[in-house]
Amino acid sequence: LARDHFSKAASLVTAVSFMYAPYLAYDILFRGNLAETMAWPLMPLALWAMGRLAREGGWRYVLATTLSYTAILLMHNVFALIFSPLLGLYGIMNLSFLRKQESTSETIRRFILISTILALGLGITTFFWLPALIERAIVHSDRLLVPPVFVYWGNFVTLSEIFTPPPIVYSDLLNPSPMRALGLVPLLLALPAVVLGWRCKRQVASNKSQVGQLATCNLPLVTFFAGATAVYTLLMLSISTPVWENLPLIEFVQFPWRLLGPAALTLAMV
Repeated sequence: LARDHFSKAASLVTAVSFMYAPYLAYDILFRGNLAETMAWPLMPLALWAMGRLAREGGWRYVLATTLSYTAILLMHNVFALIFSPLLGLYGIMNLSFLRKQESTSETIRRFILISTILALGLGITTFFWLPALIERAIVHSDRLLVPPVFVYWGNFVTLSEIFTPPPIVYSDLLNPSPMRALGLVPLLLALPAVVLGWRCKRQVASNKSQVGQLATCNLPLVTFFAGATAVYTLLMLSISTPVWENLPLIEFVQFPWRLLGPAALTLAMV
């Protein structure tokens, strides 16, 4: 995924940042959440396939995107709920990378194709999520939301927790809890990308003959993933309570800090 946009060295930094994200350790070693952990590597796979589909088209990327998205839906339905908007928007963002000679009708066709792929993934997995949705009234789904542990309002985190530095000394516990965080190190690695991206934009803008070089700044990509990281971060804070109160189905996420999963990927890309 990163190699489609960055150099080999930058892509290595991205991969290391993602695979060593504190939340992955928390999910595997402390929670023992097998389903969510198995969905972890499918996120970049789905994004890579979606990006290729938007930029290049082709049946192999139709198949890759459909199967990877379907796998996420079947692996962990809550994870799919919080990841799907990122996948769709990433596909739309990649439409801006199409060559200028591509006609408007081709761009619209690719947009329809992206929407169709997401619908197809939902359609293939209908046997899995539709009964759960339409039979909510005849099962005790309210037991999934038992306060104070299994409710969103009891699981917000603070900004200092999200960007906490790695601990130097652990406690005497046999299995100390890893951090529920994005980590300070990935954040410090990401900040120069945002600053340099905007500096590059200004330099290109000052020389109109270099407008075509704007893509070399990776500014649209950095802006997209930085914005996604910011949105996921805000939704983990108590300030986002009105969103959790009014957005349909989001209460079944239960733990706002679950958004650390896709946020770790978006921050790694920055």
